[in-house]
Amino acid sequence: MDTSWIQTIVGIFAGWQLPNIVQLAHYWAYLKWRPHFLEGDWHCYHYSVENGWRIFRHEVWSISRRSLGGLLVLTTDSERPNLLYRATIRYEKGYVLLNFSGVKHEEEWQARLSDVIPGKHSYMRGIMVAVDFDRNSYSTPVLVTSSEMHTNQARKILDGMTRFDRESLSLRVTKNLRATRPSEI
Repeated sequence: MDTSWIQTIVGIFAGWQLPNIVQLAHYWAYLKWRPHFLEGDWHCYHYSVENGWRIFRHEVWSISRRSLGGLLVLTTDSERPNLLYRATIRYEKGYVLLNFSGVKHEEEWQARLSDVIPGKHSYMRGIMVAVDFDRNSYSTPVLVTSSEMHTNQARKILDGMTRFDRESLSLRVTKNLRATRPSEI
């Protein structure tokens, strides 16, 4: 087979697939530049344990679009600047699932959050499973808001949003929203 036949076959294939290639490029550009309602900075509040003491944590999650689709989360903590995480986001039946990995250290943790309804005071609540600073496994409530809130207000909401179910030996997010109305966030 000489070069002219190869060029002819490649030309036929390229001409045949050109509309699909253009459509794929258009779709990729749409996914890349269309704003996603989760994109931007979110404020995450939760508890951890350090040296046997319960500590309150506030992280900023910067959510951006990945070049090949999907969302990427990078976390920062002003009190612990070297404690950085990267996360991927998935959705499952009304929940936002996040899988975090340490950027500069080996650690993974997960969060399952209620799906967010976009708005002025968007928020997600749920439970995270992680390892605390004393290297013990734990789970704790987590509150993620689109705007920063006062520490005391975040603590009040966290303290009222879960209960321990003795029958199933599990931590449950309460259905009681009195302490977590969007107007309070």
